Amino acid sequence: MKKVLIALSIIFMVVGFALSFTALAMHKFDWEELANVKYVVNEYDFEESFTNVEITEISNDIEFYSLDELEDAPIGINCRVVTKNGEKISHEVKVEDNTLIIDTEDKSKWYEFFFGTKSKTKIYVNNLIFDNLKIKATTSDIKISDKFAFNTVEIKTTTGDINLKSAINSLEIETTTGDITLTDINTLNDVSIKVTTGDVNLKNITIVDDLIIKATTGDITIKNSQAKNIKINCTTGDVDATLIGQYSFDVDATTGDKNYPRDSHSDINKCYVRTTTGDINIKIVE
Repeated sequence: MKKVLIALSIIFMVVGFALSFTALAMHKFDWEELANVKYVVNEYDFEESFTNVEITEISNDIEFYSLDELEDAPIGINCRVVTKNGEKISHEVKVEDNTLIIDTEDKSKWYEFFFGTKSKTKIYVNNLIFDNLKIKATTSDIKISDKFAFNTVEIKTTTGDINLKSAINSLEIETTTGDITLTDINTLNDVSIKVTTGDVNLKNITIVDDLIIKATTGDITIKNSQAKNIKINCTTGDVDATLIGQYSFDVDATTGDKNYPRDSHSDINKCYVRTTTGDINIKIVE
């Protein structure tokens, strides 16, 4: 009887796959057409200036651009926000109390998101220097180029990659699933990164005070960077770092190799690293 049930299960799986393949073929493998997802582009123009940005996003990727990168920007506007997403996702965009506010409401079904194309929220601004940026996103990649500068940046996401090159004084990132990349930032005062599943990559970073990284699953890579106090806790993953200057090290790995400059000492710079399962490799350069 068990063999019969197994055989029937296999048959049903094959039939289901065949029906799915046939449906896709009939729609020329157009996932959007199969899901019947229609996409809408909206543009929001503002003449008001602002120094703060607050974004609540559900699924759109978030990208920042200079206004001069927009070919058809009307004369006199300070900002244009362009959203492209499924017709069941709506945005409320406004400038209020010196703050650009972008909020999102999603009434789409789960399968529409699964079959649909990744959408974007693009922010074109004339002013490139801001006080505060706050982003709360569910499923969004976030990308900000080196044209921008912020006093404080706070980003919380559920799923999505984060790529920053901006000048930032204080940075706090918390994500459940996604890679974090910081590149060529030399004005940071302090950085706090917390990631459940994802890699953390820092390259050419100068941090005046504290660098704190806490990762559950993922590799941590630091290249040609420095901070006064470095504290890294990683449950499962390797830590590879090339640090500038001398440090006093406190390094330990429960399961994994430990390689670091044991003869390095400093009364100013300190580096603390702990891993449960993973190798630790640290080098220093002057």
